Amino acid sequence: MWELICDHYYCWGKIAGDRSPWRPASDGFPSAGVSIPPDGRGLRFSNTQSRIAIKQTEPWLELGGIHIEVTARLKSARGFLIDGGDSFSLYVNGALLIGSGTGRDVINNYFGAVSPPLGKWTRFTFEHNGFNQMALFIDDAPAATRATINQVAGVGPKGVAIGNALGSNNGYLDGDVERVMVWRIDPRAMQKEFLARPLDPATAKCWTDFINALNAALAQHPDCRTWLVNTLGGFWKSFLDALKQKSPDELEEFRQFCLQYEALWRAGVIDDPAMEALLGAFRDWLLKEGLLVPNDPMWQQLAEHDCMQYLLKALPATDCDPGLLAMLRAIAGAEESKGTRRAPRFN
Repeated sequence: MWELICDHYYCWGKIAGDRSPWRPASDGFPSAGVSIPPDGRGLRFSNTQSRIAIKQTEPWLELGGIHIEVTARLKSARGFLIDGGDSFSLYVNGALLIGSGTGRDVINNYFGAVSPPLGKWTRFTFEHNGFNQMALFIDDAPAATRATINQVAGVGPKGVAIGNALGSNNGYLDGDVERVMVWRIDPRAMQKEFLARPLDPATAKCWTDFINALNAALAQHPDCRTWLVNTLGGFWKSFLDALKQKSPDELEEFRQFCLQYEALWRAGVIDDPAMEALLGAFRDWLLKEGLLVPNDPMWQQLAEHDCMQYLLKALPATDCDPGLLAMLRAIAGAEESKGTRRAPRFN
């Protein structure tokens, strides 16, 4: 789920090169005000001009959620460890460690048992999972947790600043930074998970042909591409909004279903009684929790939409992947008896 998009380790003078898979997109550019501490460890931010800038590049444009770890040695507890403007930030102010996501998603350690220490190397962590929770840690000690409102937006044209505020010179960090690591919610996680399943050459060709046909069909009708993206995005957002309302125990039940599914999928156990049983139980759970409403009129509207009708006619059949079809029947509630396939049932 998490994708490393920035890894700065300041151990070679003022070089702020990125070590993540996105290098050089997340390379940093130190200002003249950045210096090397007397002990040679990390970089020092000692005046209003001190900062390391990261440009607004591709990995920062789509975040969703974010996990930040900054190893710093504070001289006094004030200033920004990292600032992504209206997207996210992590800074210290007296006894407070403050993390922010987009909009009103702000968290601090006011009621926590730990505070930012001075004069020692410390790892400060802020995580916004892009779904329902934010958290702060000081080294490995939990400092605060809080529910979220928004997903984390991508950074703006000013990019990201390390060791200072993005929009002013008054937020410079009074101290040193040794390492900065940033992860985002991987926007290609679903695609990667799909490809993690073992595929024989025939099945791989089946899906290659299907995807090529889909891209060709959408290229011929850009309005249908827009409709498909917006519709799928709307369904997913509605599902996540409903899931957010569930209790921690219910969310853990959902997570366990997902973990069991991923294990079977990655092992290639697709058209198998174990997968069928799991998906049947998962479907029953979704129905019980009100997260799956088969009789919702939106499904009929979806099927009758002109773009859906166009795509159904333009795309090849996927009967070359019988394992996946068996999975879809299981989650839809289809039954097979004595070799005769019945129509999907939804109640």
